[in-house]
Order: sequence, then C-alpha cells, then structure tokens
Amino acid sequence: MQAGPWRGLLSTLLLLFAVGADLCAQSQPKNLPDAPQPQKTIPPPEPPAPAESSSRDSAPPTAQPRVDQPAQPDATNSGSATNDTPPAPSQPVRSPVTPDTDRLYKLVSTTNFVEIPVTVKDNSGRMVEGLLPKDFTVYENGARVKLTYFTSDPLAISAAVLIDVGMSDTALRKVQSGIQALQGAFSQYDEVAVYTYGNSVIRESSFSTAGDRLAQALNRIVETKHGQQSGVPVSGGPFEGGPTVNGHPLDPSVPQVPIIPHDRRVLNDAVLQAALD
Repeated sequence: MQAGPWRGLLSTLLLLFAVGADLCAQSQPKNLPDAPQPQKTIPPPEPPAPAESSSRDSAPPTAQPRVDQPAQPDATNSGSATNDTPPAPSQPVRSPVTPDTDRLYKLVSTTNFVEIPVTVKDNSGRMVEGLLPKDFTVYENGARVKLTYFTSDPLAISAAVLIDVGMSDTALRKVQSGIQALQGAFSQYDEVAVYTYGNSVIRESSFSTAGDRLAQALNRIVETKHGQQSGVPVSGGPFEGGPTVNGHPLDPSVPQVPIIPHDRRVLNDAVLQAALD
C-alpha cells in the first residue's frame, strides 16, 4: 500500500528531469563547423563594341517588304526624297552620222608667220627678176592676207640628184652631156648629194656644199657609167627554163620556154636612202 505514492513521485521527478534536459539543450548553441563559402569569380573585361554595331543592335529591326509584293513608296516622303536626290548629269548625245575623225584629240597651235617660197619664170623658162611685194597677192580661205615680210634673197636648200643608169646607153649619153650644168644651178650655201640607181643604189657623193666634191662626182658619172646596150636580150643561167636533171629536162613533153629577166630600177630605194642620209 505504501509503494503507490512513491511510484507517482518518482515518475513526476523523471518527467521534470526530462523537461529540464530539453530546456538546457535548447538554450546551449550548437558548435557546428561552418561550411566553405562560395567564391565569386570576377569576369575579364569585355572589349568595347564599335559604335555602329551598338547602334545597329539597339535599333529595332525594320520591316522588310515581301518578295512577291513590291514595297509601296510612302506618299508623304516621296516629295522630299525627290527633292533631296541631285539630278543625274546629262550625257552628251553623239550623232551617229558624226565621223570618227571629228572625235579624235586635236592639237591646236596658234601661227602668226607663214613662209611661202615663190619662183617666177617666163615663157622661156628664165627666172623673172625685180619683183616687188605689190606684184604678189596671197589669199587664205578667200580672204586677202597682208604681206608683212618680203625678200628676194636666195634660200639655202638641201637637194639630192638621182640619175638612172638603167636606161639605154644612147639616152644616158644625152643626160651625161648636160649633167655638168647642174653645178651652176646651186649656190655656195646649198648642200647637194648625188646617187645613181639601176638594180641597186650607189651613193656617188654625200651631202656637202656645192663645190669641188659635186664636180668630181658628176665627172665620175660621165666617165664610168654606161647604159644598157640595145639588141636582142640574151638569156642564160640555171633560172632561164624549167627543172632539169643532169642537163636534161625533167619532163621532155613540156616545151622549154626561156625566161628573160626584166630590168628592175629601184627608184623608191634611192629616194629612201637620200631621205635617210
């Protein structure tokens, strides 16, 4: 009978002890180790973006017209756009009938003096002397031009005498008989060269003053040059007929026609050599 109250007292003490232990546990802080804090990484500095890209990125995208439907121009801005656009430069219109020579580059030179050499002869071929400026009249494009300078003094010239020695001997002798008169046709201020030509060109005398060298060249032509002999032309040599083998015609049935060579006179070559000298 006495054990009952003690059991109740003991259970009450145990209950109080458990409650006190819980209060002590809650009042004391828990000494737990702190977890490692996360470190904030600093990003590298970005390069500055160009102004155009930033402005383009910031600008809103414009609406693009559809391919199947062409974009209609704005009526309000059409007038301003037309006024702001400068007019295209006008291109010169070329006439299709204009010749090509008119479109070539031209060199323009101002000329205030033109020299006109004049030789006056009578019906007999003799020179007329004693002429004055009033005896001459000069026109340019139908308009009369005033003569500002007039003189009758002889002018120095450069002349080349070309003599054909490929003519017949009789004709060449006639030329040689009057060739000495050429020396008196030139003054002491002129320069003269003498050339002979036939199948080739020979320089008898180079350009020099009309004097002893000209006389020597003319005398040499008279003494040493001979023309072609008259008569039947004589042909011969390997090129007068067709092909032969050991002196016999290659084709006996073909008649052998002799080829007579023609005389060639190289007048153009003589003129060219005189111009180059």
